[in-house]
Amino acid sequence: MNIVISAGGRFHALQLAHHLEKRNSLTRLFTFSYTNKDQQLISPAHVSNISSCSMLDTLFLKCRLDRIIHKSSYNVFKDNLFDYLVSKKISKLGDSDVPKIRSIPRDAISSLLGKTGGKIDLFVGWAHYALHSIPAARKAGAKIIIESGSCHILEQQTLLEQEYAKYGVPFAPLHQKNIDKMLKEYELADYIMTLSDFAYQSFVKQGVPKSKLLKVTCGMDVEYFLQARTLRSIRQAQDQGERPGESSSSQLYISENNKLWILKRVQDDKIEGPCHPELDSGSTIILKSNKFRVIFVGLLNLRKGIQYLLQAWNSLNLPEQETELLLVGNLQQDLKFVLQKMPLKKNVIFYGSTNRENLRELYASSSVFVLPSVEDGFGMVMGEAMASGLPVICTTNTGGPDIITDQEHGFIIPPQNIDALAEKIAWCYNNQETCKIMGNNAQEQIKKFTWDVYGEKVYEIYKSIV
Repeated sequence: MNIVISAGGRFHALQLAHHLEKRNSLTRLFTFSYTNKDQQLISPAHVSNISSCSMLDTLFLKCRLDRIIHKSSYNVFKDNLFDYLVSKKISKLGDSDVPKIRSIPRDAISSLLGKTGGKIDLFVGWAHYALHSIPAARKAGAKIIIESGSCHILEQQTLLEQEYAKYGVPFAPLHQKNIDKMLKEYELADYIMTLSDFAYQSFVKQGVPKSKLLKVTCGMDVEYFLQARTLRSIRQAQDQGERPGESSSSQLYISENNKLWILKRVQDDKIEGPCHPELDSGSTIILKSNKFRVIFVGLLNLRKGIQYLLQAWNSLNLPEQETELLLVGNLQQDLKFVLQKMPLKKNVIFYGSTNRENLRELYASSSVFVLPSVEDGFGMVMGEAMASGLPVICTTNTGGPDIITDQEHGFIIPPQNIDALAEKIAWCYNNQETCKIMGNNAQEQIKKFTWDVYGEKVYEIYKSIV
């Protein structure tokens, strides 16, 4: 098979491309997120990196253009530019013009021409990155698959508009041009790939024929996060007075976008200072390894349901010196607006974004993972947390029911339900030993959802289509 993938962001596109390359079926990955580190995953010979889009991102951040250009409008422009440039490159695959594409090494040209002859079997385009590319791919003989990481855009719009109205947020959750573009992509596609039953059913609800819909549960980086169990064992030993190995003291800096504070992780059992977003950067917080810690990972916005998590946390009478709510991710404008009127307890930490190594350690320091999303096509962070040995509390609108059995690997609750969320957090606090057993069960369960399993399932579906 000759398969072309187009995805502006990273998403799970790199993993998909990797597994297709292993099966000699990847013709080209178009992206603007490919880095030198990714060469271990995918050969540069199969990647066209649209560098102009990544340069635009750098310019937008360094010049702080968000002061004069709304970020959503900028993203619409950048994503359409990416789509347009990809469409031009697709039309040249197999032509004599191919050597002019600088990102393709000369030693790869002959093999590329011999393999495709300009023909593409499948074009897999990420939603809102593919509209202009579809005609070019269709002309090359491709069947079209739109990859949807979220639920149907109209379902997403309905859920988020209700949420914004409920909390009085004075701006729109989605850009209308993105909505219009994605609706056209759905219409032009031969198939739409979803990652969860929740996302699949949202398309059915919007009238998309089931014959047009595909579903494969997303893979996760299970092996990497399995190591969190070892980190947790070391910390438990340290809490008991044992000190195996060298000290792991380090300093972690909060994302500059949040400008909240600097967090320092050491082996001392103390905390300095409250952890409210009003604090200036430079405030120090030291995590206590033996606390009951609830962790969330992802963008801090209304879509992820953080407003309900905070209200649930506020309603609990858990001892502040023994418990923490750790929110890992960048704070978004809609939640910032809501937080202006919401009281916060001193044991709520807005951590900011972090890298994979630090994230694994944060999972290892935590007791339970919560994903309270209002809308989430599939929350890959659930799998990371499960691999780390944590039970998961999630809503039905996350893809959680596809990988979690209620009361065995955690709890599945309705979205927007403060009482249910508070009840399950309290249960985990009051039943911490049983909670650990659930975490162990979750860790075994998630081993069924590796990237290798995902790659094999997707490949079989692609073969059946071609």
